[in-house]
Amino acid sequence: MRLLKWQHHRKGKPLPCEAAERIITHMNTDHRPHLVLYAKHFAGLASATAASILSIDTAGMDLSVILPSSSTPRLVRISFPQGLLTSPIDARTVLVSMADEAGRALGVAVKIEESDAEILAKLDPLTDTKFGLGRMEMGSKKCLAGTVKKYDTHVFVLWKKATDWPKNVEDGEKGSIAITLPQALHAALKKHVEGITTGKAKLNVAECSEEEGDEDGTLLVFPQELCITGVTVENAEAVVEALLVGTEEGGEDAEVGGGLGERVAETRGRLAGIEGVDVMDRIPRNHVFVCCHLKRDKRCGLVGPFLIREFRKLITLQRGKEGENNDVFEFECPVRACSHVGGHAYAGNVITFSRREKEGRGRKGGRVVGDWWGYVTPVVVKDLVERHLVKGELLEGVWRGQMGLAEEEQKQVALKEGKCDGCACGENSTAS
Repeated sequence: MRLLKWQHHRKGKPLPCEAAERIITHMNTDHRPHLVLYAKHFAGLASATAASILSIDTAGMDLSVILPSSSTPRLVRISFPQGLLTSPIDARTVLVSMADEAGRALGVAVKIEESDAEILAKLDPLTDTKFGLGRMEMGSKKCLAGTVKKYDTHVFVLWKKATDWPKNVEDGEKGSIAITLPQALHAALKKHVEGITTGKAKLNVAECSEEEGDEDGTLLVFPQELCITGVTVENAEAVVEALLVGTEEGGEDAEVGGGLGERVAETRGRLAGIEGVDVMDRIPRNHVFVCCHLKRDKRCGLVGPFLIREFRKLITLQRGKEGENNDVFEFECPVRACSHVGGHAYAGNVITFSRREKEGRGRKGGRVVGDWWGYVTPVVVKDLVERHLVKGELLEGVWRGQMGLAEEEQKQVALKEGKCDGCACGENSTAS
């Protein structure tokens, strides 16, 4: 029997934090029955009814096991029968083998199915006809204007990796009673919905990006252009109250430096009174969010990461180019994965935020505009970077709508800009 006493066993070397967290989350979410088999066979706990992984290293894993005879979980150590892992990649093979061994010993049929991420890793996002950009539905609507429900403030919370997000981020982790930060923020928004005076607020999760130097617990808020750090489950409600409740509502003509600027300054003051919370002095003028919510829809899970790579490649090329006045164009534009935005049939789905002039669609000064895009392909990515983010142009056929505009207003904008010629705009339905 491979059960060792909790306080005396010798662990192996730690796995990289991200790899260990990914394995633990995957096993605790998708393979809980197999963890029970491990507890019964390898730890000798025949009456085990539930189990979860607490930690994993190169030599084995630590499990918390529920037994009917005890009111508290039993903590056990199970060593890998095959010896030490040489790489985190080996973990899947070892865990599958252990499930097979335990199943045979206990007379239980074991079927280890590939995860969605493993299935999509084998597909070509550019050509796949089921989930990729080769789908028949791509471009089936001539115009997407009017497919975004009206909202006025967009809050993104940076939290974990896109592959770790549960299907419904507001519901928390499957099988866990611990409250997550997205859960706490969602609950606070729901609780104070009647008191929010900045218009309808929308909450999304965005991936913590190593490329952008992100930290868990950071909020990005538009159009206020706020970057708030140090947000936790414990202070989430206080942050929501300081950010959105009891502030004077702005109009559609509000600009940075004008009325909106004054309200942002007041909001900064309220946030400063919350222990542990800080507000950055400035954030980039452009931002890109790409829906990559794998557990919500495989189309976004396959196409999204591919589009992020394309965006980052083209944005890098923009840096250092000469600007309109022969000055060096300092093009700052973080690109992040985000959770479900609605309209998976339009994947790739992208949201861009950029600071523009009040009049026209230039790239300098002025108000912050959040535009939604669908049917995004590498060709569209190039246009979004070079024509929309740099020059402020509206692109035909892929523009879904804009933060602050109702569905009918979005359609009127498309018609006015001449981007709706020949399309049945009135037939479009708003995505949920």
